[in-house]
Amino acid sequence: MSEGTTTIRISEVLSLLDRGKSRKEIAEHFGKSEAEMQRSVWSHEKLKGRKAKKVHDIVLEDDVDEEGIDNPETTDSAIPGSLSESSEAWQGEDNSESVEEEEETSTESSTPGETWP
Repeated sequence: MSEGTTTIRISEVLSLLDRGKSRKEIAEHFGKSEAEMQRSVWSHEKLKGRKAKKVHDIVLEDDVDEEGIDNPETTDSAIPGSLSESSEAWQGEDNSESVEEEEETSTESSTPGETWP
């Protein structure tokens, strides 16, 4: 090969595409113009029509086992404003009558086949 020749491996181009690099970014990576890359690289049968994969900046980590949450730091009591914390605020009130009244009115107002708005 001559001194001015650049060797571009297909595997390297595919790796850059997998990492979300655009054709323009790949051309810059190799120090070539987009036109040069179009003629020599993107016309190759293994690279023709290939596009950059979308890279998502969210990584979902599974910290839950089959029975529940593994990490005690992420339980309801550790999360500010969670159900267990907010339930403490209204535990002192006696809501038993209002719940019973609510159940009676909800069953009386609905008839079979009637749809809710």
